[in-house]
Amino acid sequence: MKNNHMNSVLSIFNQKGLRVTPQRLAIYHYLKQSYSHPTVEMIYNDLKEKLPNISVTTIYNNLKVFKYAGLVKELTFGDNSSRFETDTSEHCHVICQKCDEISDLDHPLLEEFREYAVNNSNYNIYFQSFIFYGLCENCKNEKLLQN
Repeated sequence: MKNNHMNSVLSIFNQKGLRVTPQRLAIYHYLKQSYSHPTVEMIYNDLKEKLPNISVTTIYNNLKVFKYAGLVKELTFGDNSSRFETDTSEHCHVICQKCDEISDLDHPLLEEFREYAVNNSNYNIYFQSFIFYGLCENCKNEKLLQN
């Protein structure tokens, strides 16, 4: 990790009262660099060579700590596997129905829509999830080539 990035991560961990371990640093760094919204298994498969003593349980436990500290967001899309990201801001997701790629999508009206839900329902709104499904650019081009 570059020194500025490392100092930033150490500062974040310090602010959140998190103990710094090599596994914790590697998992968080991996998530910060990933735009694929990885599962625990994906993280494990990508880190096991670099950290041979890491386990799926270690990754899962650290993700729970990160989630509790507000450093990551856990995403569930109904496929029985959680995905994780470090972008904890409110945003939408677009999922490819063929390859399962997940992309972020920001929209300026999200806050307006949330306020509408709060003001026009009898619910306390704790979070919202907006998901769009379709074909990513690669799968769309692949489909065009097959026709």
